[in-house]
Amino acid sequence: RLHASPEIATRLPADRAMPKFQTLPGTSPQPATFLIALSPDGKVVHAFTDKSSGDDTLDRAALAFLEKLQFSPSEKTTTDWGFLEFLWGSEVLPANTP
Repeated sequence: RLHASPEIATRLPADRAMPKFQTLPGTSPQPATFLIALSPDGKVVHAFTDKSSGDDTLDRAALAFLEKLQFSPSEKTTTDWGFLEFLWGSEVLPANTP
């Protein structure tokens, strides 16, 4: 699931189905946190890893997912910055799962 800081929490999309992610063999990913910037129209314009999951492949996949995620628009004309945390669950598949 995704947990957002107050600055962007109200802009999380209602439908945010998580894709399936794969992790490295023998790893147990930790929550990953990303610093993101949202344009007024809801697009992610910047995304940076703040706290890694411990799996670089998983972090890159999460960043790619974030960059495609469409957030709710804002009435403000400025960029909103905030943190988004991935709390991993059943969407993480072991490396040998097709």
